[in-house]
Amino acid sequence: MGDPSRSRSQNKYKSQMPDVLQGRFKISLDQELGEGSFSKVYRGLDTQMCTNVAVKVYKDHTEASMAAFQKCVAVSRTLGSLRSTVGRSVSAGLEESEDDEAMAYRNSWNPTALMKDVSSLGIGDRRARSLLGNIDVRCCFVSLLEFSKCNGTPGVDTDSEQLFLVFEEGGESLGDKLKRYSQEGEVLSTTELRNLQWALVTIVYGLHSKGLVHLDIKPANIVRFKGENGKDQWKLIDLDGCMLTGTQAPLDDIACSMVYASPELASARLRLSHGGGDQSLELSRLMDVWSIGMTAMEAIFFTPILGPWYSEWLSETGSEYKFLKWLADTSTEAVISGDMCDALAAIDPDMCDLLRRMLEKDSSKRASITECLAHDWFKPIRKEILEIDEEPPDIPFGGDVEDESAGLECLHLPKTRPMPPPSDEAPTPPPPEAQKCSPEKKLGHSKSYEQAEHLRRNISSKACVVM
Repeated sequence: MGDPSRSRSQNKYKSQMPDVLQGRFKISLDQELGEGSFSKVYRGLDTQMCTNVAVKVYKDHTEASMAAFQKCVAVSRTLGSLRSTVGRSVSAGLEESEDDEAMAYRNSWNPTALMKDVSSLGIGDRRARSLLGNIDVRCCFVSLLEFSKCNGTPGVDTDSEQLFLVFEEGGESLGDKLKRYSQEGEVLSTTELRNLQWALVTIVYGLHSKGLVHLDIKPANIVRFKGENGKDQWKLIDLDGCMLTGTQAPLDDIACSMVYASPELASARLRLSHGGGDQSLELSRLMDVWSIGMTAMEAIFFTPILGPWYSEWLSETGSEYKFLKWLADTSTEAVISGDMCDALAAIDPDMCDLLRRMLEKDSSKRASITECLAHDWFKPIRKEILEIDEEPPDIPFGGDVEDESAGLECLHLPKTRPMPPPSDEAPTPPPPEAQKCSPEKKLGHSKSYEQAEHLRRNISSKACVVM
């Protein structure tokens, strides 16, 4: 049962919530877009701009809620996604009230180190500057339009006594799109896979270039927005949990979904479950690389690829221990191996190589985000970016890239497991009804797709369980 006092407090705030905040943002309380531990998100209308918005209203004014609110404002400012929709700059008001944490975020970007990494592509310093300049990381994150203020600084709104954030309204999340595609028997083409994976890489590049890590990137947190050029843009929407890379963070402060979590986090939680060891973890950029690798794999197989094992072992043992033990063990078979490796290579060998390097359990062997940007899989996109402007632009911008590559018609997780379980005991077989969840479509593009078709016919019905 929940805390009755907190429930009463939440009902009080909702009953007292006005229809319009700051005399501008009209809230539709009957159109709830989502709910988290600390807040609810409602559809709203910016009456000045006549555009729909998403209004995130915190359930209470506790220290935890206030910390999450302040973190989101500070991170949004750092990432450049805090913008004004009324003549003046929203961020200008923050300059005077900037706290130590926001200053640390701002000063953590090392452009000299980034230039050195990107110049290693062999394209020369000038073209490296052009490439980085044309990757507009500001459009990789949901835009924070406004927030509640107390005496002009972020805090509980003086008039409404509400704590809230106003964001641009997005469309379908990647998670919802993948579920819809799976139900309809649709798939992402090779072009769509490349563009999605580039979007994921640039999102993490944007975080890392500002010295931040996210640790909970997953399809539910990647949402499609309409860009200024009219094209769709994938953006990261959940910024509350961002932390500074290289810092020691208490494990209790790290919120994540374990099927997307890195082996480093699994190892730390495993030590904690043994009742000893450090209860904190040094945050590494490579942990985010793992998460977007898992997200990219889900876009191919339409299921969290570690989800079936996590669910079964959790049900079998009543704890995460067995899953954590396997994930933390770098000596076990690679996640991408065997039939799964063959299936990915049938789509594109370069894509297979990139994802394999992103999902190395040994972090010392895992690709950095700069190495991901430099990978041959993204060569068509880099070529397009560099041809846009041979000179470094004054104002960075971003854009979608298309190619004419054919896509895989239908591919799901192959029956052969990508890894052995941590014990000799085989998992229980799935129920017969689980076998009904895979779409039946035919392939016939080329010989490389015949192999993928053969694997598709041997789909593991367990892998159709979407967590």
